[in-house]
Amino acid sequence: MSYIKKTLSEDEKIILIKKCHWIFWFSLMPILLFITNVSSSLYLLRSLFIDTERYKIIISMCLLVPSAIGLLCYLIKYKTTENAVTDRRVIFKTGFIRTDTDELRNERIENIQIRQSILGRIIKYGDLEFRGTGGSPVVFKLIPDPIGTKKEIENIIF
Repeated sequence: MSYIKKTLSEDEKIILIKKCHWIFWFSLMPILLFITNVSSSLYLLRSLFIDTERYKIIISMCLLVPSAIGLLCYLIKYKTTENAVTDRRVIFKTGFIRTDTDELRNERIENIQIRQSILGRIIKYGDLEFRGTGGSPVVFKLIPDPIGTKKEIENIIF
């Protein structure tokens, strides 16, 4: 059961749930590029100095383990990030063992800001930032169609 469903009060209804846009997976690219560069460097060194089967296994493990750990971390982050709007509050939650949550009551919301890069405008993703009276803002990161989502939320809340 999700965090949001567990923390609903009586008569509170979930109106909107948003997952991250597929562009989220491209933040994994620097890790993959680093592993590719390391592998090509190790292969070059091995071919220059030593040519045994043992080093092929070591090089494979040096590539496989970090990439598998990186992929697992991103998968956990993707699966444990929750963005939701209920009829009473806006909720952002991330984390598996250690969780971080931000919540803002609907009547406290003063404005909703969209943060979108040029690439975000082209493939329709961005951040929604909910600002309210006092406290810190609640940010839905890398959500699909932030403009449409903002309109939908404004129709519900305001």
